[in-house]
Amino acid sequence: MPDEVHTEELVATENYIIWISHEPDGETGFHIELGQVTAHLFREEWDELLALMAKFDGDPAAPLESENMAISTLEAGDDDDFYYLELAQATLNFLPDDWQEFAALIQSARDELANRR
Repeated sequence: MPDEVHTEELVATENYIIWISHEPDGETGFHIELGQVTAHLFREEWDELLALMAKFDGDPAAPLESENMAISTLEAGDDDDFYYLELAQATLNFLPDDWQEFAALIQSARDELANRR
């Protein structure tokens, strides 16, 4: 059927999944499932996220920002830092272990897409 959306799982970790939708109009969507929350990104947003994540070194002195996204950390007072990913429509926060899993998921997705080229 020409109006059918085709989907495929790109990569997954123990708790998170990135899948792709190939829309009938030729648009490719990237979907990041983080537990009960799914972030839906167009190709341009996905590319922006990949570029931002590539620049993030884990401990920026100030928030790292792109045109539509930002990554920042905030100390919680004990030994945990919270990591914040600000998207156009939502802010996602992660504990350190969750952030590491998320960062690994993004890197795996980047590697998988590079291998497909």
